Amino acid sequence: MKLFLLFLSGLLVSCSLTKMKANKLMEKGYYDEARALYVQVLEDDPGDEEAIVKKKIAERKIINRDLIKIRDQIGSGSFKDALYTSKIVLRNINNWKIETDPNAARFLNVRRKKLFPYFRKHILFQLNDSKPKVAESFFKDYKVLFWDFNLADLSNKIIQGLYSSFKKRIKTILSKNYPLKAELFYKRESDIRFESSELNRLKNKIMQVGRKKCKKLRRNSGKKNFYGLFLKNYCDHFAGAQRSVSSVNSPLIAKDLFSSPEIKANLKGIPFEISKEIEEYMNDIFKKSPWYHPDGMKKVKVSLTGFFKKSTRIQSFNKTHSYTVSIPYTAMVPEFRTRQVPYSTTQYTCSYNYDYGQTCANIPVTKYRTEFYTVNVPVTKYRKERRFFPYISKRYYQSFLMTLNASFKLGKDSEDLNYSNSLSESDEFHDQSLPKIRLYRDPLEISEPLPWLKVNSKTASNKFFNSLKTSWERKYCFPKEKKRSIASIGEAVVRCSRSSSSHSFIDDWHRQLFNLKKDQVESMIGRYSK
Repeated sequence: MKLFLLFLSGLLVSCSLTKMKANKLMEKGYYDEARALYVQVLEDDPGDEEAIVKKKIAERKIINRDLIKIRDQIGSGSFKDALYTSKIVLRNINNWKIETDPNAARFLNVRRKKLFPYFRKHILFQLNDSKPKVAESFFKDYKVLFWDFNLADLSNKIIQGLYSSFKKRIKTILSKNYPLKAELFYKRESDIRFESSELNRLKNKIMQVGRKKCKKLRRNSGKKNFYGLFLKNYCDHFAGAQRSVSSVNSPLIAKDLFSSPEIKANLKGIPFEISKEIEEYMNDIFKKSPWYHPDGMKKVKVSLTGFFKKSTRIQSFNKTHSYTVSIPYTAMVPEFRTRQVPYSTTQYTCSYNYDYGQTCANIPVTKYRTEFYTVNVPVTKYRKERRFFPYISKRYYQSFLMTLNASFKLGKDSEDLNYSNSLSESDEFHDQSLPKIRLYRDPLEISEPLPWLKVNSKTASNKFFNSLKTSWERKYCFPKEKKRSIASIGEAVVRCSRSSSSHSFIDDWHRQLFNLKKDQVESMIGRYSK
């Protein structure tokens, strides 16, 4: 209860200080800062009548000040600043729920009527300057000021401006023969406010240019099956044909690619379960590689050889464990004691007698004093003594060696891949367990062959997968022809794209033909790379 009262008194003091500060700011004309402090007081004490009243006064002062500011800005020709201030005034009136003074309302309405011609003129200027988006942004920012004006005409002009800019941009893109880019722009920028008939005409124009470009791209595409895969997606797109999301495994290219591998394994010293796992890895990585097609008409043979060797030895040696023990012994230790010792002295004493009256005399008495002395007493103490315990420890040495060689026969090509890794480690261990002298068993902690083989099998398969990709890129990503047609480059691009999208000539080809990135093209017509 005391803590609560202390907190309450502290809160009241804080509110009082904040109000004092706000009052001083009000006197100096800093109404915004004063209002903020009154709000702070009311957050802590919503029933503070003084803060409520003075907050409302500050708000009216702010509104009146800003109304005068609008008049001055219009008088100086700063119409855009006057629009911005008017917007703030209107927002504050609504947010603060102020009952509008009739004079202030008339004052604001007069200024709004003076600002509307500038508002309209500025929008028309931006539209004439071919900046419809700027005009629309300006319209959205300040239309709230003219809620009771007829804005339909301005809104229609903005929509017309946006459509004109939209149409002009599409025609410019189509004039450069980039129908895919035009369609991408169409999807991103079309507006439901545009006339549907106009939009349909534009869309038909895009499709028409796309079909013409399809015919151009088909030239010299005879036996180029990978380029044909791209062409099918492209031409089907502009023909409006139904297609799957991806045609990476289209039958068009099946005859140039390989089906599931035939693996012949000869792995010596490798446990059966690991051997089977390695074969599964080889099968999986080939299916993920650019060489594979589920209906591939070519056969690939994989010769998988390798071995695993493990060598171990144990070395024994003597060790000594040192420890300490506590040995008891008796020691004589002086101990302080006290005793009471008597002594004789006199004491002056007075007594009263009826015959003689009061008499006083020194009378002998016995008194006692405290005397300190020491006595040696026996005490049991302990001393630390180092002891040694001999025992036999052992060191275990082991080494692993694993090699994997995979030879992929890919038609006329052959890809020979190699992986090798070794491990040499040792650990000391013993079985002595004597907790009383703090000698504990030290178990052998060393790698097990099976987990080590599993990790290396996975690592080898990842390396082989990257090598298969590299061999594909080496074969198809660096075409040697000097004079190349769009079709021949396209064949190389689509082939190379099965493995990588990072080669510069892939980006160059897409930019040259479509002025888009490869992933943008695929998002429009469907995937044609793996």
